[in-house]
Amino acid sequence: MIPTGMDPLDRRLRGGVPPGTLLTFTAPPETQSELVLEEVARKNESTYVSTVRDASVVAERLPDTSVTATTPEELLAAPEEFLSVPDGGCLVVDAVTALELSDDAAAYRAFLDAAADAAGASNGLVLLHGHEPETEPPQRWLTYARADMTWRLSLVVNPLAVETRLSITKNRDGVALDEPLKLRLTDHVVVDTSRDI
Repeated sequence: MIPTGMDPLDRRLRGGVPPGTLLTFTAPPETQSELVLEEVARKNESTYVSTVRDASVVAERLPDTSVTATTPEELLAAPEEFLSVPDGGCLVVDAVTALELSDDAAAYRAFLDAAADAAGASNGLVLLHGHEPETEPPQRWLTYARADMTWRLSLVVNPLAVETRLSITKNRDGVALDEPLKLRLTDHVVVDTSRDI
């Protein structure tokens, strides 16, 4: 199993994420969702491809990770140049949202197939991060359908608290969770195992 870096989550998943998994992680853009990506990358030998943040910013937070910045157009045109997964490790693609906006569904499907093949060939994990804009990208359904595992981060803001919860709604090779995990995302990830009263 591939550890997530979040022990309570790994216990719920019976050890972590199954090798060869294509995982989709979606979150509202105003959350600290990148902390979850960084936690998974830090726990494994990883590569990180960013279409959103500058490579130097990511590399500063993940000094032991190979980081590349590219454009969504380059990633769609030549996915094999970017989808390098260390054996038994992790590749993070942050973010696929702009790719999902593409009018070329065939190119996006080819990208997803290449990502799944890379995960399988390496016995590793490919983690695709997608933001949840107001209008769902036209290819988001394809991302969900192609993924072996789906994580969704939800956000509730009220006058007394900011709450983020992680739901695992799909896990083809393991167990999906029947209730969300409460996460505290500040400058790192903490799985809140206390019960609300």
